[in-house]
Amino acid sequence: MKKLKANFGDRSYEVLYQKGLINKVGALVKRIKTDNLAVIVSDSFLKKTYGQKIERSLKAAGFKFTWFLVSSGGEKSLSEVERLYHHFVKYKSSRRSAVISLGGGLVQDLSCYASATYKRGLKLVQIPTTLLIQADTNLGGCAVDLPEGKSLVGAFYQPSLVIQDVELLQNLPEVIYQDGLAEIIKYAINADFFDQLEKDFDKLLKKNLSTVEKYVYLSNKIKLNLTERDEHDCRDIRIQIDLGHTFSHALETVTGYRLSHGQALAIGLRAAVIMSQKRGLLSVSKRERIEKLLSATNLPMSVPKTVRFASLMSHIKTDKKCYDNKLVFVLIKDFGRLIVVDNVTVNEVKNVLNQLK
Repeated sequence: MKKLKANFGDRSYEVLYQKGLINKVGALVKRIKTDNLAVIVSDSFLKKTYGQKIERSLKAAGFKFTWFLVSSGGEKSLSEVERLYHHFVKYKSSRRSAVISLGGGLVQDLSCYASATYKRGLKLVQIPTTLLIQADTNLGGCAVDLPEGKSLVGAFYQPSLVIQDVELLQNLPEVIYQDGLAEIIKYAINADFFDQLEKDFDKLLKKNLSTVEKYVYLSNKIKLNLTERDEHDCRDIRIQIDLGHTFSHALETVTGYRLSHGQALAIGLRAAVIMSQKRGLLSVSKRERIEKLLSATNLPMSVPKTVRFASLMSHIKTDKKCYDNKLVFVLIKDFGRLIVVDNVTVNEVKNVLNQLK
């Protein structure tokens, strides 16, 4: 079994990597010293698919359990978080109870935020089931949405355990699998494995599980390195995780979430690449290499024609990174060399948008 250690003092935890770990959930949760109650947060499809395996494993380890299923077509909303709070109350969850989040981004963010805030902290065990969330799992933070914008309410919170089982990705619909490729490309730009990723990309596209696990591990390693050095996002280090996200969050909101996170991120990464090259930070050849890899994902590379600049701009201004009416973007100088700029002009954003249409 492969492991990463997340070093946060008395809140340190492990990220575990192995095919088939879904069958060992009970024994793994037992190791983090919980009481005997586990609240499994998931959706009806995942319960039907993996419920028996998880229940069998939890029973064998001596756990009682209850399921909380997110609403059909649910949102990362405070009303859904409140529903989960009431579930915790109903089943008498203590601060030592385990919250097992089995799912994609919606499930992970709801579980994390509710766990961080109910009784000031429950023991969170994350089991991501999409490539996007395995690659960019909530290692130390989560957020939910408001009607005014995406990820505006959140918390810095460390899980107690993360279980990464790439076998859960085998039967993902292609469109959902592709979403995660944008996150892996983001981390490859941030680190020193872009050359490696270019060579392995065909295997990644074909869902070669060993290759998938390799890049989930590398992406998590980069994210942990950034969050360990800047846990509370105060030093312009952790913010590098947000490469491409100033644009992508605004796009998701303005399109009414018709664009998925991965689709919006692919466009957001391209926006960051264009802006970086136009500012003279990034070479034309490296811009072309990044755009070629993004294109290979089959994710969209252009902003929908219905998106209006004024609407997009108003949402960019509400981004969590922006302050004092300054537009803050993470840009690229080179692979492994990102820079945070707070002097982006409205005209720059407009010019980038025109190139993305």
